[in-house]
Amino acid sequence: VALRIFAKLKDATQVQQIWDDALKAYPLDEILGSARIAAAADFGDVEMAAETLDTMNNSNVSINVYHINSAMRACWGWGDKQHKAA
Repeated sequence: VALRIFAKLKDATQVQQIWDDALKAYPLDEILGSARIAAAADFGDVEMAAETLDTMNNSNVSINVYHINSAMRACWGWGDKQHKAA
């Protein structure tokens, strides 16, 4: 929840700090990955969404439709560069 709140406030530093702390305290799972991808989507940060998907995939964490949809939503923040983000 904190990831989403600070993402909506556009506080990238705080989002990164929360993400780093969360990964130190908990193993990456579907819920944590989902929160990070949703926060990346709030920022329009397609690279972070893709990096999180890659990390989930490399860690054998299940990726579902919600994760993909959120990652696609991150592309919306790219404005006229959406085609490159996709």
